[in-house]
Amino acid sequence: MELRIFELKSPKLKIEILNLGGIIRKIETPDKNGIFENVVLGYENIEEYYKNPDYLGSLIGRTSGRIQNGEFILNDRKYTLAKNDGNNNLHGGSKGFNKVFWEVLSYTESGILLSYTSGDGEEGYPGTAEIEVEYRIENEDELVVEYKAVSDKDTLLDLTQHSYFNLSGNYKRTSLEHDLKIPSDSFVEIDESGMITDVIKNVKGSPFDFNTIKNIGKNIDPEDKQIQNASGAYDHAFILNNSQNIELYDKISGRKMTVNTDAPAVIFYNSTKMGENMLLTGGINSRRFLGACLETQHIPNAVNFSGFKVPVLKKNDTYRSKTVFKFSIM
Repeated sequence: MELRIFELKSPKLKIEILNLGGIIRKIETPDKNGIFENVVLGYENIEEYYKNPDYLGSLIGRTSGRIQNGEFILNDRKYTLAKNDGNNNLHGGSKGFNKVFWEVLSYTESGILLSYTSGDGEEGYPGTAEIEVEYRIENEDELVVEYKAVSDKDTLLDLTQHSYFNLSGNYKRTSLEHDLKIPSDSFVEIDESGMITDVIKNVKGSPFDFNTIKNIGKNIDPEDKQIQNASGAYDHAFILNNSQNIELYDKISGRKMTVNTDAPAVIFYNSTKMGENMLLTGGINSRRFLGACLETQHIPNAVNFSGFKVPVLKKNDTYRSKTVFKFSIM
């Protein structure tokens, strides 16, 4: 299938989406002076998306995050998944949804509907799953991402969107200079390898308390063990409070992004492991901390723990999830 770019636009948004991986390559939105600039990380050379080791802008599935040892038990049967992160399964495996071509079912300048069929046993997951993801612009300044899926067997399914946001516009500043609010009273610890554990911690009094707007960089405590385990910043699951919005700000540009989701958690990852070997749109070199990912999903590896809701899609049931990214000026 040919790699193609599809453009969505409104008076306040210009978005580029690829049929490969359902990838968001660009989101251009105005700053406080009305200047349109790109606010997500993307490659200058479109061919780089065939590799894309950092999952820039990708749809993620069948599951999001790591599954420890690439194994899980469902309905008393053990399944072994593709191991593409050491001994673990990461973001669906070696050829997750980020690596496949999606069929375009419909397309206008305000929305695109993508479809992919994931066969029984693909990357080790049971069941043939029919996936649909719709990107659409609403109210001129909102990007709606809506997921739908059915499977002919019980399976694990937990989809997310892996864009790296940088509201400064064309990568002028890093995520450390952004301000963030995450309405969450608790987060889940990771071990020294970065694998999520089943230990839930209260955010109060810690660098993980974003219940009020805080500067990301100034909030980092390099002595905090969890900060150290995430390579010096954040790569953690926050359990979301009900019906509140995640908010990301860049004070200099005046841009604000509000994220509303029906997912139970969000992974906040601010590209702690990103190197300087990628040429991004506009000819800018990548660098550490350049983007902030806000991956709305379930707790990763929940299937191997007893205390978390497991994202099981039952045979012939319908999976639905929705996340809205609203762009505005403070």
